[in-house]
Amino acid sequence: MQMDNIDTDMIIPAEYLKRTDKGGIGEGLFAHLRASDPTLPLALKTYSGATIISAGENFGCGSSREHAVWALLDWGIEAVIAVSFADIFRQNALKNGLLPIRLRRELIEQIGDSEVEISLSERSVRFDETDHTFALDAFNHELLLNDMDDLDYLLSRQHLIDAYHRERSKPLYIEVDEL
Repeated sequence: MQMDNIDTDMIIPAEYLKRTDKGGIGEGLFAHLRASDPTLPLALKTYSGATIISAGENFGCGSSREHAVWALLDWGIEAVIAVSFADIFRQNALKNGLLPIRLRRELIEQIGDSEVEISLSERSVRFDETDHTFALDAFNHELLLNDMDDLDYLLSRQHLIDAYHRERSKPLYIEVDEL
């Protein structure tokens, strides 16, 4: 599915947004597209269990609904490979543990039905016996490698936060007795 401008309404239609939890929301993933196009890879049993999808430019555009990321994750998708992502979707993806990978269009078109392997530690995608690197900043790389979110990260640094507060609570000057 290498369409451009796949918006969050396509990813998770509005009627599935009544949920307040993440569980079970995957049933609405691309519901309208799957219903209207039975040849869509996500509609085919051949691709059941797939953990990676590919797309064209501007994946996740439209509203900022975090439900789009939740639906992908609940379906079992672990990574989306696209030419580009809407900024808010990319941030929501990273904050929820979904890996957004940017690759050039010609590489994505080469994927086809190839088996795709992702090495998060190496920041690479492998298909057709060739590795292709992708960019991912160090902070998000660390979080994804360690299956952490922002709160987990802060809690893992509690000792540093405590040390900072101890240091800040020391007096800034020393009182000298009068002579």
